[in-house]
Amino acid sequence: GMMFVAGILNIPNMIYYHSPTYSFKTENSGGIFLKASAICHDQTWEACPDCSYKDWNKFPVTHARYAYEDINGTRLHFTKINDCPIASSVAYWAYASIIFVVACIYLLDHVTKQKELDFDAAQQTATDYALEVENPPTDARDPEEWKAFFDQFGKVTCLTIALDNEEVTQRLLERRKLLVKLANMQPAGVEIDPKDLDKAVKTANPQGLMGLIFGTPEKVKAQIEEIEEEIKQVAEERTPDNPFDVSEVFVIFETEHAERAAYKNLVVPGRDVEEQNITAIPKNYVFRGNWVLNLIEPPEPSSVRWMDLDESAGFKFRRRVYTSLITLVFIILFCLFIVWVRGNFGPVYAAFAVTGINSSAPVICRIITYLEAHERQGLWESSLYIKITALIWMTSTIITALISPFVNTLDNQKRSLIPSMHAIFLADLYISPLIQLADIPGFFKKHFLGPRAPDQRRMNAFFKGTEYQLSARYTDMTKVLFMTFYYAFIFPAGWLIAGLTLSIHYWVDKFCLLRIWAPAPLLDNSIAKMSRRYFFSSALAVFVVMMTFNYASFPFDNACPLNTTIPAEYAGTHTITLNTGENLTIVLDPTDIAYEYCRQDFLRYKPIPPLPVPASQPADSKWMSPAQNFTVVYAWTAVAVIGYVCMLYMRDFWDKINNYYLAPPRPPDKPHPEMFFSQVKEIFGYVPQAVIPGTL
Repeated sequence: GMMFVAGILNIPNMIYYHSPTYSFKTENSGGIFLKASAICHDQTWEACPDCSYKDWNKFPVTHARYAYEDINGTRLHFTKINDCPIASSVAYWAYASIIFVVACIYLLDHVTKQKELDFDAAQQTATDYALEVENPPTDARDPEEWKAFFDQFGKVTCLTIALDNEEVTQRLLERRKLLVKLANMQPAGVEIDPKDLDKAVKTANPQGLMGLIFGTPEKVKAQIEEIEEEIKQVAEERTPDNPFDVSEVFVIFETEHAERAAYKNLVVPGRDVEEQNITAIPKNYVFRGNWVLNLIEPPEPSSVRWMDLDESAGFKFRRRVYTSLITLVFIILFCLFIVWVRGNFGPVYAAFAVTGINSSAPVICRIITYLEAHERQGLWESSLYIKITALIWMTSTIITALISPFVNTLDNQKRSLIPSMHAIFLADLYISPLIQLADIPGFFKKHFLGPRAPDQRRMNAFFKGTEYQLSARYTDMTKVLFMTFYYAFIFPAGWLIAGLTLSIHYWVDKFCLLRIWAPAPLLDNSIAKMSRRYFFSSALAVFVVMMTFNYASFPFDNACPLNTTIPAEYAGTHTITLNTGENLTIVLDPTDIAYEYCRQDFLRYKPIPPLPVPASQPADSKWMSPAQNFTVVYAWTAVAVIGYVCMLYMRDFWDKINNYYLAPPRPPDKPHPEMFFSQVKEIFGYVPQAVIPGTL
């Protein structure tokens, strides 16, 4: 709805861009959306006596803006200008869309937070009754000791003690995967006995070429036996005198009232936990009389990543640094690929390449993020969200702007900025939903592999549905927003395309959720909070900043008029030569104004001026018209928005400081204090679990 309303607000700008007042020549403008963009068709060659090719021979290089003619040993210089005036009304209507979007995102932030609270209050989950101890004593393995401690606040129904036993658990999981692999090699109706692997090898189907790729039954058996030996060695090392340490403890109370009482009385500032200040709370609330517990509200049981609970903060940080570097490498490679496709095949194929990268980005980033360690699935999804968003924002929006010459911004050439972005907008509108609906891997499993499965168990495994990540769905939305915001001033039709794209994505996602995708684990609001606080706010800041700089950069030709007419030798007919080797014939009148080279792109100034306003123009190079005086309002609005966004960024930092020196805020009370955990049939306790590929 926001995109459509903003599009309606920009209809006057679309009409102006298509009118003869802006560009008299409108033939061959392309589709209806390009006709409503800032593409300038009124371009003329003018005298530029002090110009030289080196002025335009800077990255990104353009060969279509400078020309010359040699006459009797004298070289005359010419430049192409955009004779499309920007009107004050364009700035006013665009500014109205800024105010509207800023208000919408501000309201969205507050409404969404309230909806999260309402949704949480409307349903009963295990989290409502549970607390997680993040720093238990490593030798506190007795569940009765924990139960006796927490019973002072109310009845404890379930208690889970997570041990630092990843070394053996990981091997058990690998063994289970190999057993499933060996079971899938058996004929229909044959079950394997883990204690008699020799029989399983004998009854296995001949593997042929598949055995060379995925391993033969004999090789799988050898791998299982090797892992079993490793498990025995670990078991022998872990004697009663050398047991596994405790890493986390999950406590579920019978009532929410008991959970709230424990939280209220046991939660202390982070500094007191770090220093183990036993005087911070009454003695009966100190575990064992000498241990201050660090309590948090845990995620849902299905969102706990049990294998990562025992990893240290240093290990987690190092892994995130590694995965960030790997993601950066992929971003660079994909950007280079897009540049190559665009340079060799044009923007349409580049748009297809961008769409393909956007479709594969979630898979690539998911593989990278598997290398990280996170205690809860919501944090893992948030990390994945960051990587996908960084990759897609860069490949779909920013790289196109970086490699497009500034002076070609308003051109109608196929490799110019606006036609390139128009192709990406349309590809995202049509191709992305079609790829998602096609679900080629899922279709292949359900309609080819499933019917040919030898038994019901293996057939069911092919009908589980396609896995999806909530982070990828959020990225699709923020990508469309970011593209629209980035080019809103010069491509106002993007609002309408974006509104249509988001509508289609909504219905396609809804269909896939009901018909194609597999059920996902319950997640907390980590992704929603991150999206609101960082990505929506970042897109909003970019929106206002780019609107300001694009408004100030008109007419995008790096040519400033002088206060003098052209020199006498420039008057008349000239056959000029472009650096592409093309020759053109032009006619200049003695009364024509001469031009000089000037940099109109404030973003390439060193340093960048804090406010892109008329006063920031160089003293000897003026290009802004009176219609651009409103940039002052744009600039100060951008300052205000950036200040607001910085405050949002600082909120997390402030919360951490506050939680360290003051106790975290008490969660809001639930509306069902009399409900008992045992009475809610839909929720369960914290039982360690892991998903084995190939099983249900």
